[in-house]
Amino acid sequence: MDSAAAPAVARAIGGAIRADLSGDVTLEALHMVAQLVKQDKCACHPEALAPFLEIRFDEGVLALEAGKKPETLSRKQTRKKRAEEREQWRKARAEKDKKKAEKERLKSFGHDPDDDSDEDDFEKSLERDMSEAAGRMDNAAKRKLQSKMLLATFEMYFRVLKNAASPVPAKRLPLMTPALIGLGKFTHLISVNFMEDLMEVFRKLLAGDALSADQKARTLLCACEILSGHGEALHVDTGEFHRQLYAMLAKPSDWTGGGDDDAKLDAGALRIKTLQRFLAGYKQVDQNRVAAFAKRLAGTALASEAGEAVGALGVARQLLAAYPKTRCLLENEKVGVGAFDPNLDDPETCVGLAAVLWDLSLLRSHYHPAVAAAASEVAGMPLQGAVATALGSHAPAELARLHSTTRGTFRPAIPPPRVGKKAKTSPLDRASGKGKRGERAVLDLGPELRALVEGTAHDENANAKGSGGGGGGGGADEAVVDALRRHFLETKAFAVNGELRKEATRLRRMTQKAKAHAHERAAAAAAAAAAAKKKKKETSAAGGKKRSKAAKAA
Repeated sequence: MDSAAAPAVARAIGGAIRADLSGDVTLEALHMVAQLVKQDKCACHPEALAPFLEIRFDEGVLALEAGKKPETLSRKQTRKKRAEEREQWRKARAEKDKKKAEKERLKSFGHDPDDDSDEDDFEKSLERDMSEAAGRMDNAAKRKLQSKMLLATFEMYFRVLKNAASPVPAKRLPLMTPALIGLGKFTHLISVNFMEDLMEVFRKLLAGDALSADQKARTLLCACEILSGHGEALHVDTGEFHRQLYAMLAKPSDWTGGGDDDAKLDAGALRIKTLQRFLAGYKQVDQNRVAAFAKRLAGTALASEAGEAVGALGVARQLLAAYPKTRCLLENEKVGVGAFDPNLDDPETCVGLAAVLWDLSLLRSHYHPAVAAAASEVAGMPLQGAVATALGSHAPAELARLHSTTRGTFRPAIPPPRVGKKAKTSPLDRASGKGKRGERAVLDLGPELRALVEGTAHDENANAKGSGGGGGGGGADEAVVDALRRHFLETKAFAVNGELRKEATRLRRMTQKAKAHAHERAAAAAAAAAAAKKKKKETSAAGGKKRSKAAKAA
């Protein structure tokens, strides 16, 4: 398939599937793409499977079909039945091609065959459109059609998984990601009888080296979605999945892309979503295993992109909050028995409870403020008791996507630099930027300064001759040099003493504020003394009145 035309073709097929109410077009498209996948040995363009995410299965009809007693056929009968179906499809296509060729032959003779059957075709199309609009369809035919669509869909997905698990898989497994996305979407329609075999295929794929890190994360996410639905009845041991997930955290992610909105997540966000579903989605996980995951998540955050680091710390916080015993990792010294081995890829045998989350002290100084805040929040968790709900309503995977820097964005936005006052430059510096002509203009003394310097030099020479000192001295040039030297020395001293003048001004202001404060305190003390004196006089006057009344009464 042409890589440039593949998205357009996939959109066209998806639009046809959405507009198909009866399901005939969808079933035909499924058969054609399944044949293409089989011929190319699963080496097609990833967009080949993307349109079938638009299929709308009628779960009620499928439930009735699933409740029927399955027809038991021998291998010979099964081959015969499939051969008959293929023969029917072949005959239908041959009849269609024959009619088309007959029309083309008649048209070459100048005869328009459509004129004779316009009325019949119009009636048939009208009847078909009305039946589709009214939803009238034979229930038996509908159940049969839905079952065929479901069977063709999962047969195509299972073919991709089987190819990936084979000794010679397709190069780079281009259909693996869309197949896993489709399985995750239609997982509630998978029969329980096939789930155990599907889990075995997943274990084989995860144990091999054919999948990339992100394809393994997608496989683990698909397995978790299957086990959280109808797969709960299987009681599958998730230890192998946990070991693969733990080992995956120690490797860098290499993003391979995907075909829907969920696949547009960054690789880090995908791994965080997988962790969240596998660890936080189950009611009870071994404490030692949880502690090992919390330690590896903190270590992964040190070497990860900022968005993935925020998500990893979010999952670690959820684990520590759900399992209080694991908060011993926040102690300064190890609490568990044994020694933590960070090189082991098995969370059950690496003694996670003996680890210490020293990684948080480094993450609190992270360049990204969101990572630093998340690390501080995890480090400040109480060692016992309930933990307050995390700020915000975003899940760790959503936080990883929001704070991801892989798209060239930074959240929160970096504030622009402050625009301060421009540094004061001397006239010589400003003129030097204009070239040598400006520099000469500044170095020129000017008429007033030259007259002043020449007059000073003339007076000094006259005084020297009058005193009989003899000799002509240094002349006007020496006088100019002396005058300029004095000028620049005074300017330099003025600039050096500028800081002292600023300090003196600051001290003057502080002195004035201290005096004003002292005056306010003195005024407040005087007002308080006057009020106390007035109150004392009122008290003595009241006592005298009482004594006089008592004397009169006596």
